[in-house]
Amino acid sequence: MTTSRLRESVDAAKTRTGRRFWFDPRFAIGIALIVASVVGVLAIVTTADSRIVVYSARQPLAPGDRIDVRDLRSTSVRLEGAEKEYLLPGDVPADGLVVTRAVGEGELVPASAIGSAAGVQEASVVLSVNG
Repeated sequence: MTTSRLRESVDAAKTRTGRRFWFDPRFAIGIALIVASVVGVLAIVTTADSRIVVYSARQPLAPGDRIDVRDLRSTSVRLEGAEKEYLLPGDVPADGLVVTRAVGEGELVPASAIGSAAGVQEASVVLSVNG
């Protein structure tokens, strides 16, 4: 290889590497396709997610217990149309509710297991009888 050819190849390499990046439409189209696919997947997943928030018991609840929102935990579940069967956020009045049947810790609180605190005139009493 002659010296002049070597210089030409070195000069050509310098010009190739020294070139600045200019806008390439293929690059923009690639970025747009990636963004569109991510947005599309997020839209599909969000639409398909049919979970709702219902209340579950933080601790075991016994009949006669007065409860309010502090005694409950919000739980996101998929109920497939049975959301009216359970206690939803916003269903608990300011004066609270009364439990009408036992609800275990972590169990979703059924709407049939609670009653209004305003209408309760009774209290549960536990007696220990010897003999």
